[in-house]
Amino acid sequence: MARKTTRKGHTHKFHKIQGKVVKAWRCADSECKYILHSGLEELLLGRASICWNCSESFPMDEINLKEDMPVCQNCRIKQEVPELAELEKFLANKGV
Repeated sequence: MARKTTRKGHTHKFHKIQGKVVKAWRCADSECKYILHSGLEELLLGRASICWNCSESFPMDEINLKEDMPVCQNCRIKQEVPELAELEKFLANKGV
């Protein structure tokens, strides 16, 4: 289960940013000031984030730390196996 964030009712939507010297993770919410500098990425493991594709909450894993805009496992599988995404659309159109 993913850990909740400190601000009640807010789950971060993490993304990687690259400055001239420093890499960091920050929340994409314009009202959130959360930032985590490089070298501390392991603190994000298991932390809740919003998926950049489907907007669902998911726990961050080691694969997400390699992505600039992390996505949940379901969306990752659909990106790796495009046929699954097509099958899901087909079934949705058929009402299944």
